[in-house]
Formats: sequence, C-alpha cells, structure tokens
Amino acid sequence: MNELLTPALCLLPVTLPARSLYSGLDNWLVPTATPSPQPNPGHGITVGWARHLDEVRDAQRLRYAVFAGEMGATLPNTLPGHGVELFDDFCEQLLVHNLASCKVIGTYRVLTPAQARASIPMNALGLGGSDHAAASIWRQVRQMHLASIKFHVRPRLPLPIEQLDDSLDVGPPALIKGYLRRGAKVLGPPA
Repeated sequence: MNELLTPALCLLPVTLPARSLYSGLDNWLVPTATPSPQPNPGHGITVGWARHLDEVRDAQRLRYAVFAGEMGATLPNTLPGHGVELFDDFCEQLLVHNLASCKVIGTYRVLTPAQARASIPMNALGLGGSDHAAASIWRQVRQMHLASIKFHVRPRLPLPIEQLDDSLDVGPPALIKGYLRRGAKVLGPPA
C-alpha cells in the first residue's frame, strides 16, 4: 500500500447560512483536517482525505461507475473499471464513506493552493500545450454560459487572453461540456 502525503489544504468545519436549504445538516458536513476520516455518530458517513493509493482507486472506481456506467460516458481505458484522469496527479481526493458498508459513496478532487501554484500545464488538458486553445474555449463559453456580473471572479494569474488567438476550432473538455449541458455558468476568464 502506498502512503500518500497529507494534503496541504486545511479544511475548517462547514458553516451554513441560517436559511440554507441544507440548514440542520451542518453537523455532518464537517470535513476532517486529520489524515483519517472521523465518524459522525448517527449520520452513517465519514468525510476525509484519501491517504493511500487504494483509497484513490476507490474514488476512481466510483467515478467510473457514475460517468461510464450511469451516464454512458466514454472514459480513457488507462485502468479498466476506473475513472483515471490526469488531474488525479495534481489533486487531493476528498472521500465520503458509508460507515455501514465502508464503501466510498462520494468523492471530489481538490486542487490545493500549493498544487495550483505549480499550475496544471495546458497540455494536461489535451490542448496541445496551447494557451490559444484556452482562449478559444473562453470565447465560445462566455457567449452563452457567462454568469451574471454579480457572480464574476477574476483569476489571480489570468491568461493574457487579449494577446492570444481565440479563433481555433476546439471544444471544451468533456467535463466542462457536461457541466454546461446541466446549466452551469462560467464565472470568469481562464487562469
């Protein structure tokens, strides 16, 4: 079993607004900052960081079951039955376990500030290392999927869009396409 480093991102207990749709659930929406998941009595789940490669594989199997099995997506066949993606090498895996079955029932990749500073290279997106491709995708998605101005954000290290060729015929990566089909909005330009 390969031991993974403890994530560099410190998670604090979740505090929800008083009139949140999820009010009353904040007792079990508390990610732990410790390396191992801590049970929340009476709620049947734990939330914690993946600590070993086998826990990352559990998350990848769940991703495969949801995206390929339930949604019919075609995933790279890097490891059969696993939703392995390049981003797994850059992100920490946050896992939700069912206490009764000990199975992973939820997962989320978290790009920590330390990993963000190393920045995922553009060629990691399959865009041929081209900032121009990112500019072209931005041109396309902002036309139909840009959020209201009150939700806009600015990247700390913006891509110099105005200096790039945004006329390439490239589409967004599959995950972004899926989010857009579901009604997601883009909050700002690429970084």
